[in-house]
Amino acid sequence: MTPSEPEYRLRPVDRVELRLTDGTWAFAQENQIDIAKHWDGLTTANPTLFNGNLLLMVDGGLSNGLFKADLIEVDYASFITWRDWGWCDKAVHDCYGCAVLMSSDGALVMGRMGNHTINAGMIYPPGGSLTREDLLQGGAVDMTASIARELVEETGLAATDATPDGFYMAASDQRIAIGQVLRFNENAETMAARVWEHIAAEAQPELSEVIIMRRLGDVDPQFMPPHARAFSTVVLENTSGAR
Repeated sequence: MTPSEPEYRLRPVDRVELRLTDGTWAFAQENQIDIAKHWDGLTTANPTLFNGNLLLMVDGGLSNGLFKADLIEVDYASFITWRDWGWCDKAVHDCYGCAVLMSSDGALVMGRMGNHTINAGMIYPPGGSLTREDLLQGGAVDMTASIARELVEETGLAATDATPDGFYMAASDQRIAIGQVLRFNENAETMAARVWEHIAAEAQPELSEVIIMRRLGDVDPQFMPPHARAFSTVVLENTSGAR
């Protein structure tokens, strides 16, 4: 069973407050045998997959501009099984951050995922799951730091080199993406060249291609997941060259 791809609802976000709790996931505990079988099938097809840990949202939402959520730590195999089974546990959400990269000449810069990744061939804004690497003292989880970490890992670009221009939430069913718009003082070709240099220097880069989008017609429904389409559309609609 594969998850459906409904259109996302996009809303502006003023602040993000996340907290890691010590809760457990009943789905993972109750389906251990089937999860192990599903993961074995995935790793047989793609031995580069790694069963690490990530943070999953168990409670919260957006109210009056504040996105606030409680998180638990789960293993990647259970998460992927839940995703592949159609988000069957509706009590939890996949909450993650991504960087919506804008160039000085009004283009969006994204990347195509490499063949060894779980989402091979898909076009995404740089981003990924929250992990313990994003944990602050006292249990808070830093979404901005997570976005910056994923950005440099995937592209070599630094969030500190850009001007932050607000957050958006793209949500549908069990998926909640928090996108931070980052405006760079470089044109799209220069940014793309820097990302290509990063790709060439990596032994196993996450990206296989750099994608530049300048108009709404560049949004690809075949290879872009709903949150990527949603972020791209709202940003390009506000760009004078969009058509």
